[in-house]
Order: sequence, then structure tokens, then C-alpha cells
Amino acid sequence: MNYQMVKHTLKLFVILLIVSCTNTSDHTSNFDPHIKDFMVESDKKEIIGHFRLVIWGISGNHRKIILSENKKSNTKYDSLTDYIFSDVPVFYKVSGDTLNIYTTGLSRIPKNQYENLIVNQIKISGPEYHKLLDDYKSKGFDLIH
Repeated sequence: MNYQMVKHTLKLFVILLIVSCTNTSDHTSNFDPHIKDFMVESDKKEIIGHFRLVIWGISGNHRKIILSENKKSNTKYDSLTDYIFSDVPVFYKVSGDTLNIYTTGLSRIPKNQYENLIVNQIKISGPEYHKLLDDYKSKGFDLIH
């Protein structure tokens, strides 16, 4: 490699680093995970569960959705008590005390069952996902993505 090529490569790297570190709307580092919490309410408007969407990576391309019985405000999860979805988004609908989750990738079922919530996972195909994405609200679903 000659000196000019190294010089240009270094300039490009510095520019990309500056752009990636300043391109945040909430003034946090792109390397820190961003967390969004969603409450799951029963038909009686009682909180019966919590979804946590964790997004990380320079471009926000890594995502997990964690379903917990109790609210947590961090990125940690426990596979014994939490449902962990790596394929996002997920569609969900509450019917009584049952949470129906429609997703392209199922979570392992935690060993410890929830007290106030029955979780029913339904695996959908790519075409089913796209069809549901077009009209999920009219069918009474919520979406986490």
C-alpha cells in the first residue's frame, strides 16, 4: 500500500466514525442499546405483561423483543422467565387473559409460567406476515417492530 492510499483510507474511516456518532436523535451513543417499553393490557385494562424492544448496533439493525411478566428497564433478560423473539416485528392481540403473538420466528417457552397471562405463539409465513402488515389494525392487532 502506498502512502496516498493509507491517507485516503484513514480520512474515510474518520469521516464515517464522526457521521455514525453524531447521527442520533436522542444524543446517545449508537453503541448503547435503545429500549422501548410496551404494556400489555387485558380486556379489563389491567396490565398483564410487558414487551421490551431492544435495538442496538450502529445502524440499529440488531433487535430483540422480550416479553416479561414484570417491567424491566434494562436490556437483560432471563430465558427461564422471559419470551425472547429475535425475529421482529411481532403482532399481538389480547383475548381475555390470553396473549396471542403472531411472528415469523417463535420464542423458546420459558420454564417458569406466568401467573396472570397465557401466551399463545402462532408462527406465520412471509406472505402471511405481509398480508397482516397491510391491515393489522383493522383486525385488532398491535405491532411491535
